[in-house]
Order: sequence, then structure tokens, then C-alpha cells
Amino acid sequence: MKRTVVILLLLCTLLVSCVHQNNGIDHSVSNGGERDGSGGGTATSPEEGSVDSYLDVVCYPVKDYGTFLVGSQDDTDVLSLQLPSSWVLTQKDSSYVISSERGEIGMIFPGVVEDAASWEPARTEKYKPTMTVSVNKIIEKRIGGSGFRHRFVFTYRSNNGERTVTLTSNYAEADSNTQRTIWLGADTKQLRTDPKIGIISAPSAKKSVLILGNSFIRTSNIGNILQEMCNKNGKTCTVTAYSRGYANIGTYSSDTSIINSIKAKNYGAVFICGCYSSTGDQANNYGTLREACNTAGIPLILFPAHNESPEIINEIRKKYPDDLFLNWREEINTLISKKGIGVSSFCINDEHNHSTPLAGYVGAHMIYRAIFGAVPKKYTSDVFDSASYYATLGDYVTKPAIVFDGKATVYYFDFK
Repeated sequence: MKRTVVILLLLCTLLVSCVHQNNGIDHSVSNGGERDGSGGGTATSPEEGSVDSYLDVVCYPVKDYGTFLVGSQDDTDVLSLQLPSSWVLTQKDSSYVISSERGEIGMIFPGVVEDAASWEPARTEKYKPTMTVSVNKIIEKRIGGSGFRHRFVFTYRSNNGERTVTLTSNYAEADSNTQRTIWLGADTKQLRTDPKIGIISAPSAKKSVLILGNSFIRTSNIGNILQEMCNKNGKTCTVTAYSRGYANIGTYSSDTSIINSIKAKNYGAVFICGCYSSTGDQANNYGTLREACNTAGIPLILFPAHNESPEIINEIRKKYPDDLFLNWREEINTLISKKGIGVSSFCINDEHNHSTPLAGYVGAHMIYRAIFGAVPKKYTSDVFDSASYYATLGDYVTKPAIVFDGKATVYYFDFK
């Protein structure tokens, strides 16, 4: 008899435990996240039944996740999301319907508005998983009715400025693990390089250019190449290039004749190389040149040569994130790694791997398209071996965006 009572008590305990689990009540908190119903077993969507709290909703289990890319077709950088692999995105007007085996479960769309007026927030959290993405995670309750849902608002930085994308889904479609995967896994992905056509809008830049650097300016012959490129394309821009051995940014920021010449508006734009030596010093030295250019009302463009320090480049960019930037260094590296052009085509085999005139042509091409808002036409050069250079660079000469992943599936939006 006692044995029978004990067995019955055990069965009752197990039954209560299963009911509690299926009610989806989870009192744990991790990563600053909310307590949410994320129990196992068969769930009932909150859209199909009446529940008083999202804590009482049982969520469908997710087996695995996949990478979904969304963004603008005009951008080189798109938003990368980790979503359940079972989710299917189908375009509808300017948005995408999210479906699973249970039918339509949500939407993903550009911006933040959509049908938010029909819902009220029950809980809101913010997170910044990467330097380029921030996320608002909101649990919403239907106004004047039953049901809960998730709203994720992703704000990310593309090469064309800030973008916002919103994802909504039925609450039961994302348990606590899925929620964390979505908001912690958000990132950006660069699909191709940005040719930065026309980013230098100052009219003065079209009249005259000053390039400040060291021996890499001399060996690459960028000054003469850019001057000829302007002449052959019918531009009346005057190019001046200074090449001083072992120069860094401080070499020019401490040169009063250079500073005074800039302030006197003798140049329409200044391109500065020389990210070497102490990080803090170079950031401050860049600031000195920046003040001189501001006094003259002309743009200063950070333009690192091929062997410059990425740490110092990043330090300057961190201090002045909105300043103009043409990464000559990285353009050469990308042509080597992504287009398979040999290092010897861009680098002289000497102690410092000085840049060749082919690297100079690439740098001149970058400056030209940034200033004049167009890709320079091909021409027969008196300065470099144009036939050989065009053959080596291939379609880069006329289509300077370098594709990283041509097979990626991207769900494109029309951001207005």
C-alpha cells in the first residue's frame, strides 16, 4: 500500500512538472535578457489562443540557423542576420513575408513604422552586437486583443549611410535561444568594394590637388599619372605631389611653409599619406593638417600608401570617423587577394616593397573618380604602359567595384 502511494505521488510530481514546462514559465535571466516562455514540446501560437502574459507562451523549438542577407542594392555593405533555417522570405511589395511550416509568421521590411500602431510594447531592450550594428528588441502585445510578438529593429551603417530594418515574428516562433541568436548574431557583410565615386564634392578639388607622402609617392609616380589622367579626360585640375623620404604625417604638419600654403588656398584638396610612428602623435598631427584645411575651406583626405600601419589608420579614423577616406593601401591588397594580381605587379622587390607605377595608376584612378564623380576613360599614356596595365587590371579599369561574393543571396529593399 505504501509503495502504491509513493508511485502515485511520483507520477503526480512528474505531471505537474510537465504542465509547468509546457506553460513556458522560465525565471532565468541571461545576457540581460527577459524571462520568456521557451519550453519544449508542442506549442500553441499566441495568435491562436488567449494568454495574459508572454511568459505563458510555449515556443516552437528551432533546430538550426542560417545566414540571411538583407539591404539595399546600392550598398556594398548589407545586414547579415542569423535566423531559423526553416524560415522562408517571400517578397511582397517593398517588404518580405516570413513563413514557416505553420504559415505566415512575420514580416521584414525597411524602416521602423509598418503596423506598430496596432501593438504596444511589453518589454524593450537595446544591444550593440558589433561596431556597425545596434538592435532594439521589443516584445509587443496586441492592442485591444490577445497575442504577443517580437519586434527587432536593426540599425546598421552602410557605405551610403545609416540603414534601418525591422523584423517582426509571432512570439512562439522565437524562444530565448532564438532571440539571443537573432540579436547577438546581427552583423554587416561587405559584398564588394565601394568605388567611392564622387565622394569629394568640394568644387575646389576639381581645380587643384596636393598629395603629401614619402618615397611611395615617388616610386608609384602617382602625381604624374593623375595629372595625365586629368588632361586626357579633359579636366583642368593641377596636381602637385610631394615625396619626402621616410616622411610621416608629422613631417608635413610641422612644416610651416606647407601649412601656410594650404591656409593660403593654394590647393583645392589635400591627400595625406604617412601613417607611421606613434599612433597618438600621428592622430594629433593629422588634426593640425585638418585645421589648416578647415581654415582654407578645402577637404583633407586620409590616403594611406601600401605599407602604412593599419593601427594608426584606424586610430585616426576613430578620432575623426566622418572625415573623407580613400584607402589606397587596402585597394591594392584587395586587387591582390580578390582579383589574383601578383604582388610583384604592385610592389618593387626592395627593402620596403615600394609601390610600382601600376599601384600609382590605381591610386590615381581612385582620386579621379572620387573628385570627378565618374570613372576615367581609357587612353594611350605617355607616362605608363597603358596596354599592359589595362590587360593586368581587366574590368577594374571600367568597373572599379571588386566583387567579394557574387553568389550570395540578398533580400533587397528599396530604402527611401
